[in-house]
Amino acid sequence: MGRAFSLAGNEKKTPVSAHLSPSVSHLLLPFSLPFSLQVNATSFAPICAIQFGANRVYEQALTSAGVAPGGVAGTLLAAGAAGATSTVVGNPCELLMIRQQQHRSSLVAEARAVVGDHGVRGLYRGLVSFFFLGV
Repeated sequence: MGRAFSLAGNEKKTPVSAHLSPSVSHLLLPFSLPFSLQVNATSFAPICAIQFGANRVYEQALTSAGVAPGGVAGTLLAAGAAGATSTVVGNPCELLMIRQQQHRSSLVAEARAVVGDHGVRGLYRGLVSFFFLGV
């Protein structure tokens, strides 16, 4: 169980979450997750943000083009395009993170090495496999 919380030394000790309203107690959840899950959640947050934002833009564009906004085809098309957008934007970051873990160096050093060896196109190595993940 968690640490005990008490207002006075002689009171019965109860968990901190018992003193919080339900609307506040959910804020403690991220601190109770294992560190590896926190890292995964924070690394996927920007990708999801790009996908949600792009999905909204593509849905609006399809609606203005006359595609039914609630239709299955329009929804799938917008979601696929949003996944492709997040893949194109996120692939260089993913590539640099993977290379950083392999070589145990900084992101800046890895970016310089990739661009120096392969040019800017080198940042998009493995893009096709990431498309399957994103779309």
